[in-house]
Amino acid sequence: MQDLIAGITELIIANSGWVALAIGLLCFGESLVLIGLMIPATSLMMATGSLLATGRFNEAAVISAAILGSILGDWVSFIIGSK
Repeated sequence: MQDLIAGITELIIANSGWVALAIGLLCFGESLVLIGLMIPATSLMMATGSLLATGRFNEAAVISAAILGSILGDWVSFIIGSK
């Protein structure tokens, strides 16, 4: 699991232009019913927060993408659960 987290963190660093989309998708997946159990989002969010502190990424874009991804994931889970 640690190798997966390290690999994803390196991928995020190497592709800093896509970091907002990656974080948004990560938050979306982590918010989905049952799928969120398999995604190590907590440790990846900690790593992303550390990278945000270095000033490598646009903070507003990353935070907005994380919020939007979480809201959409919760909404999709609600729709799945209501059927």
